[in-house]
This record gives sequence, C-alpha cells and structure tokens, in this order.
Amino acid sequence: MTNYQKIGSSVLVALSALFFLANRGDAWFEFASRPWLGKHPVYSANGIISTMHPLASQAGIEIMQQGGNAFDAGIAAALTLTAVETWMGGIAGTSFYLIYDAEEQRVRALDADNLAPVAATPDRFTRQTLSEGLMSMGVPGALAGHSAVLERYGTMSFAQVVQPALRYLEEGFVMSPDAVDFAHDFCAHCPSQFPNFARIYAPDGQFPRVGELMRNPALANTYRIIADRGIDAFYRGDIAREMVDYMQANGGLWTMEDLASYEPVWRDPVVTRYREYDVFGCPPPSSSITWMQTLKILEGYDLKAMGHNSREYIHHFLEAERLAHADGYQFVADPAFVESPLEAMLSDSYAKVQRRRIDSQVAASGRVRHGRPLQWSQNPDAAELPSPAPLTPQVSPADSLAHPVSGCTSHVIVADAEGNYFTFTHTLGNIYGGHDVLGDTGVLGSNSLDWFDLDENIWSGESSNLVLEPGKRNRYTLSPGMILKDGKPIILIGGSAAETTMPGITQVLLNMLEFGLDPQAAIAAPRVIYGDALHWTGGTRVGIDREIAAVIGDSLAAMGHDVVPVAEMPRPLVGMVNAVAIDPETGTFVGGAEIRMDGHVSGY
Repeated sequence: MTNYQKIGSSVLVALSALFFLANRGDAWFEFASRPWLGKHPVYSANGIISTMHPLASQAGIEIMQQGGNAFDAGIAAALTLTAVETWMGGIAGTSFYLIYDAEEQRVRALDADNLAPVAATPDRFTRQTLSEGLMSMGVPGALAGHSAVLERYGTMSFAQVVQPALRYLEEGFVMSPDAVDFAHDFCAHCPSQFPNFARIYAPDGQFPRVGELMRNPALANTYRIIADRGIDAFYRGDIAREMVDYMQANGGLWTMEDLASYEPVWRDPVVTRYREYDVFGCPPPSSSITWMQTLKILEGYDLKAMGHNSREYIHHFLEAERLAHADGYQFVADPAFVESPLEAMLSDSYAKVQRRRIDSQVAASGRVRHGRPLQWSQNPDAAELPSPAPLTPQVSPADSLAHPVSGCTSHVIVADAEGNYFTFTHTLGNIYGGHDVLGDTGVLGSNSLDWFDLDENIWSGESSNLVLEPGKRNRYTLSPGMILKDGKPIILIGGSAAETTMPGITQVLLNMLEFGLDPQAAIAAPRVIYGDALHWTGGTRVGIDREIAAVIGDSLAAMGHDVVPVAEMPRPLVGMVNAVAIDPETGTFVGGAEIRMDGHVSGY
C-alpha cells in the first residue's frame, strides 16, 4: 500500500469512527446516525412497515390500525404493490417468506416459487423465449403463498386485506418519474409487440406520462372474484381457465393441471451463527444462503479494525462474496431435484477453508470455482484447495455494471406490537415480468423461466444444477433474513435488484452489526458490488459508489480487482434494501428503506 493509500484509508477509518460511533450508547439499540443524508429512520411502538413504495407502506399501516396483525398488513402491502408498483411483483410471480409468530416463537420459511410447466423442456427454448413472452412464464406461486400466510397466521380475510389495492386498481394511481422510466427503459416495445399488455398498460398506444393515472380494472375484477370464491378460482376455476385458454391460443405451455397441482411449501429456515447472533434465511431455491455464507466467511476477520469501507475491508468483502456466489450457483437449486449440503456450507470449518482461499493482498482473477463444502467441512486443515487459475470468461451480452438498471423485485417488512415479525420478497422476474397479460384477468405473467440454464452453468462452465426441467422450482435471488440475539428477533432484512440483492443485504447487515449504524444510515451508506445484476451474464467486474472511490482511489485496481471506472458508472446498482430493527428490551422499532429508489417506512 502506498503512503497516499494509507492516508486515504486512515481518513475513511477516522470518518467512520467520528460519524458512525460517536453517538452510540451502551444499549445495542442506540444506533449511530448520519443526519447529513437528509433521511432519518422511522421510530415507532405499535407497528412498522418498510416497503419500496409509500402507498404500499400506507396500506399496511391502514390494515394494522383496523386491527390486523403484521401478516395481514404484509399481504395488504404486497397486493397494493401489484397496483402501484405493478412492474415489480404480482400474484402470478414468486414469493419467499420468513415468519416469526408471537405464539409459536420460532422462525418459519415459506416457498412460493414459480414452477416450470410440465411441458417445459430445454429443447423447446432459446434464451429469448426464456426471457419474454408466454413461453417464459412459470406456474404462479405468489397468490398461493399470500393465501397460505393469511390462512395460517393472519386475522383478516383476503377480501379485507385487498381493499387498498382495489382502490388504486380501479381509481388509478399517479405515475411517478421512476414508474415512467421503468416502462420506457424496459418495456418500450411492449405496447406494439404484446397487444393484450397494451390494452391494460398503454391503451392509447403509449404508457401514461408523469402525473397521469394508471389503472387495471381487470385485475381488480380478478381480485374481487378471488375474494368471493377463494383462490381455487385462480388455480382451478374460471380465472384459471381464462389464463390457460389464452396461453394455449397464443403459444404458451400452461395446462389446467399445472395450475391445479401447484402448492407452496413450508420449509425449515437455514440457520447459522455470526458472532453472538443467530442468522436465519430462506432455504434454496431462495438465495439467502449466499449472503449468509458471505457473513460466515467474514466472521473470521476483525472488520472494525480494518475500518468501514477501507480498501482492506472492501477487498475482503469482495473476495468473500465471490466465493459465496460461486457456491450459490452450484448448490442453490430446487431441493426436490438437487441435494445441497446446506449445513456444511454454513459451518465454521468450511468458512475456515474459504478464508484460506482469500489472499489478503491480491484479488482472485476472474471467477472462482465453487468449493466442496461437504468434504472440506469435515477436515478443513487437510483440504486441497483448487488452483487459483481463473475460469474462461463466458460470453456476456452486456456489462450491466457499466450500464446499470434501477433494480427489480420488491421487498416488504412488517412488525407489530404483539411480537409478530414478517419479512418477504416477491417478484415477476423481469420488469413487467414476461410482458404479457393473461387474457381478460389483468394478471401479468412472470418470466421466471429466464432464471434457468439451458445447458452449462454460466458462472462455472460446468454441468448446471439449474437446468430447466418440468415441475422444477428455479433459483431466485429473493433472500429475506432475520437476525436473533438471545432467542429474540432484533433485525428483519431483505432486498431486491437481482444478483445485487445478496451483497446489498450483507453490507447493510455489517453496517448495523459491526459499525452500529441505524437501519436507515446502514442502507444509505455507500456500497460496492462484484459481478452484475443479470443471472445469465456471469460478470466479474467491481462497481464502487463514488463516495468510496473518492477516498480509496485506485487501490482496489492495484490489487487486481477489475474495477469499473467511476466516470463510466457514477452510481452502480448495489442492491435495494429494507431493514427494521427491534429493541429486545422494549419491543419498539426503528426502520429504514432504500434511498436509491422510492423506499418508504411508516409506523404508528
């Protein structure tokens, strides 16, 4: 390290100590803050909700004030998001949930992933047909997941929690600049290519402009039918028939049997230990284990001594993320098709092996091969580590770090005064999903098949566990988390934005657990990213928020990291994160939401 780099790193450490820790009290809940950011966390006692849209947060609070619990409020917020953030999530998409019920006092996971239709085999697809249109659409999971949560843990009916969404679907909501940008940046071709999509979202041949209203009365009618007849109408009844008829008339693969046989799956969460904390995530095919494994690797380092966002800190974070990501692409898959060594992947002994693969002075070149968690966790000291030689780069259609999107998918966190805690992520896959509406239902299909491989693994060049198969759940980056201390939940977290989700979550958690930041400051703090946003490009570049680059300069590049110049990428996509902390003594809440988008926290 040069003298200039040492000085820059020291300045950053000093700033971290001054601003991050100066106001920290003896209680864990007394976070430091960064008031100059202009956005403070929300504190509340009765209930709190963090979402990616203010109207969704408002809907959740409305439901809680009517007597609903956290689970009622969360589903109300998700349904509202299908109206006001319709390009991110919908009832034909995927959801992964973590639930802590006040009566059971344990963490449970629910998998409502899309399924590949029975007729979906790799030989029928190209990358284009996986990405867009009716062929790309998986069998819906989100509605079944929402219904399962309400039935088991809610106190209200679907008919009650859907009311806020109905208002916006029927009366309309005002298009913001972000809403218009999403439509034009990712779906400009949709009105001409998909007439049924245009009928709902661009009835005059173009999307509504900023300040104009967007409505979807057809989806409101679908919700009213579900409220009256139950979700069987969607999976087995008239709505199902309408969707399948449209599919089969226009080249899609769904059958009535595909829909009727769909069931969400209750699973045990994956669990690991990080210092004095118990860390919970959703099991595969959710990707919680990727950020959990990154934490586990970093547990072996004195991160505080390195200094927040110093060159040393960021280097070790990127190398740990690189290893965890490689494991994720090998072992995170549908457990009905792939047996993954989850316990070994999160073990102390395997983390020790992974740390041996990190050079503290030099970045690994390109991508790294996945580990052997089952064998290496049994005898870490005798593990023969693979050659550091990089893999041959795969063909990348685009460098999505240098040309970042604004994120996709949407996360919801809710907590109530009774001790119910709810954190979940839902998605349509791409922006506006598969870009078509299913018949007269107003329902957007999800392009979830895009997240499958057709042959080899794009990150490793090896045989893939993610190859498309009939009835298979696809790997998703949806990865909610809960942190417990002494048996009590203290942090609820989750995020969005494709492959940037997991590193975003990791950095926000480290900001809170290691550096004492409140949830909002932890989210607002500058971040870095390794790889790219897209599953199928397998990038290896590093993006750095300009605030970090201004301090550490070119020092990461000097270590061998392939850093995208700040001039080409002033604000990289580094994940979109929501977080809520719970004071274990008082039960009160403090919440944050993503400042890089329209994240919003409400409490009462």
